[in-house]
Amino acid sequence: ARTHTHSPTPTAGARAQPSRERRAAAAPTSRSAFVPLNLPLPFERRLLDVGAKGLNSRNCSPLQSSQRACGCSWQLDRSRGQSVKAAIMGCCWSTCAEEKEEVLEETPPIGLSDKLKAAGVSVDGTTISGTGSVLADAPVLQDKGYFEATIVKGGTFALGVATKDSPLDGILAHDKVPSAWTVTNSASISDGDVIGCAVDQADYPVQVYFYKGSQLIEQMSGVRGEVLPAFSVGDGAIIEANFGKTEYGSMPAGFQGIIKCQSLL
Repeated sequence: ARTHTHSPTPTAGARAQPSRERRAAAAPTSRSAFVPLNLPLPFERRLLDVGAKGLNSRNCSPLQSSQRACGCSWQLDRSRGQSVKAAIMGCCWSTCAEEKEEVLEETPPIGLSDKLKAAGVSVDGTTISGTGSVLADAPVLQDKGYFEATIVKGGTFALGVATKDSPLDGILAHDKVPSAWTVTNSASISDGDVIGCAVDQADYPVQVYFYKGSQLIEQMSGVRGEVLPAFSVGDGAIIEANFGKTEYGSMPAGFQGIIKCQSLL
């Protein structure tokens, strides 16, 4: 008598599992395989790390809202069992024809206002002469802003910060103009000195510090409202303002050069 061994019959709805040999035969024989990736598109596209050779992008689809429904195919060589360790922000190389790099415009430099100045003041770039006062064309909006001025020629002068409605026909001396916080000419300041003005709006009350080089020469508090850099000249004085066009001489720690505010809308 012969003994017959029967394999169990698959039940209804079940599917027979292919053998290892049949699965191997069904695998791609090519050394390369295409793997589609669907990845989000953030503000910047950046490929952080790729651990495989032969990566190529194809078939870039157009942007859809803040994400890309991407049809990109990434070709990678699996013949050597290489693994791909990729942290990808965005989905395509910068060579994708549909994408254009967004170029951010450089922040325009702060200058001296051609409207907020006395009629007797002469402004040549950032050099101030004549008689009267002039304000910068942008306020100090940072928590800790800094700018400088060089005393080119002595005389009567003042420099610091003042509100937009300050009187500009005369010298903006702090003891005479309540809306100005300035340091004026004195025996301790001579031709060629660089005077720094540091405005600290991070805490209340607002503080204004004046430096000659790295030496603190004056400190004021009680600044109210939005203020702008202010400069006054008279009796032949000449001042050259510096808003970062040239390197600052001695900016105190924690401060940065004042910048012009730009709307992102």
